[in-house]
Formats: sequence, structure tokens, C-alpha cells
Amino acid sequence: MRELLTADDLFSHLLILRGVSDKKFIFVEGDDDCGLIDPHLNEDTCETIPSGGRTVALGAAELADQQGIPGIGVVLDLDWADLLYPRIVKPHVFYTDSYDIDATAYAVTQNVVGLVINQSDRDRLRTMVPKNSAQTLTRSAERVALTVGVLRYLSERSRWELKLRDFPTHLVITGGIEVDLEKVVEITLQRSPNASISRENLLLELRNHIPSVSDPYRYCSGHDLLSAMAAMLRKVGGQVSAKSVGIALRSGFGCHNVAQSSLFRAINAWGATQGGAVLNCLPVQTP
Repeated sequence: MRELLTADDLFSHLLILRGVSDKKFIFVEGDDDCGLIDPHLNEDTCETIPSGGRTVALGAAELADQQGIPGIGVVLDLDWADLLYPRIVKPHVFYTDSYDIDATAYAVTQNVVGLVINQSDRDRLRTMVPKNSAQTLTRSAERVALTVGVLRYLSERSRWELKLRDFPTHLVITGGIEVDLEKVVEITLQRSPNASISRENLLLELRNHIPSVSDPYRYCSGHDLLSAMAAMLRKVGGQVSAKSVGIALRSGFGCHNVAQSSLFRAINAWGATQGGAVLNCLPVQTP
């Protein structure tokens, strides 16, 4: 029921917590964010509070600021910040390293490779993908998510009204492990009755834009990455869901990953200004 929360609701909850605790609190967009962040917080000094969405989290934090309540941070999905609109630049607002929290977890390639090795049938994997099996499967799922992500970006930029939420990635993977671009476009337009672009032009725009992407994880949403990986693993004997893939990758995000993360560096710097260490894994300090 968190999707029904308002900023006022969340702020009221914060006031109750403030009455019994002097901890720092970090508003996050959803429960999955907690799954990646919580293991690295010093729980004696800081905890996350899922809000149900970006607008609610920001609104509640603004109310806290207006009331002079210290120690409130906000973690936001990066989404299209820096690409289509500017970031919110405030000391208490932190962005995920990649498109969202699960893309941030998936970007740790070695963790994904380990998941593939442990969740697939070894012989089936090597038969379907003879060369660099686990790495290749990892990149194939990424290409599926990138294709959908580029469409999402182009639609947002050009107002094409494409419906890409909860995209059925399993339907656009070929009999092997490749993404079928034409199928992606076909399904997208079937789901988008108000689309303002033709099939031919959409396919052309997609093919033209994908090669220009230097960082796939700026475009790949967590949903698309996890669902594509689950579909890939089922092809090679894995019995996994997108949810279980996400849990595994968030769980595998360790202190060495925290050390490389701009998200955790920002949280750590903010914590220092609030009078205490909020992380139990300290990032590498950059000059």
C-alpha cells in the first residue's frame, strides 16, 4: 500500500520516529533500495525508510527541512538525470550509480557472472553458449535491457507515448540468446495505442541510437535487466524468477563495491556532516 502514501503521510511517520530516536533517516523510493543499502549502514546511527516513490520522498524531506529536522537524506534513482533533465543538487539528495538500484547491482559484472554459473546447468550453458559462457549470457541479458531502455529514453525525449513499463523481455529473446529488435518494436507498439511514431521510423531510430550508447547501465532499468537474466537462465536450466535474481545481486553487493560507488560516497560525505559515521563499509576517499 506504499503507493498510496503522500509526502504528509511519510513526514508524519518521520515525526513519530523522531520522537523515540535520534538516528539519521534516509528516504528511498522502494523496498529493493533497502535491500542494497541496509547491509552497509551502521544500524545504530542510520536506517532507510521506503517511501513508495520519488515525489513522496522528496516532499517529505522538504517538509523536514522546513521544520528544521536534521539528519534526513534521500536516495533517488538516477533515471534520466543528466541526460534529459538536471540533477537535484542538494547535500541530502543522493543518486544511484546507474539507472536505478538494481541496475547498480547488475553493473557489478563479476556478481552476475557468479550468479549465472551457480544458477544454470553447466552442460546446457556451454552447449548454448560455447565461448565465455557466463560472461556472454550476462551481456546478452544486458543487450535486451538496453534495447528496451533506449526506447524508453527516446520516447521520453520525443514524447512518443510508448508504454514500456513491465516490458515482457522474455518475448523478445530469440531461440538462442539474442534480442530481436523487430519483436521489441512490434510488442512496444501493440502495448502503445497512442504511439506517435510509425513502426518503420521507430525501428530506424532504435538502430541508430543503440551504437551511440557508451554506458548501457545509464539506460538499462533494473526490471528489464532482472527479467531478461531470469529468462536467459531458464533457457540453460535455471529455475529462477526476476525477483530472486534481484535478491541475489543485491545480496552480493559487498564492501568492495561500496568503495567504488558514487552513491555510497555521497551518503558517507553527508553522514560526516551530520556528526557521525552512517556506513559500516567506508568508501575509498577520493582526492
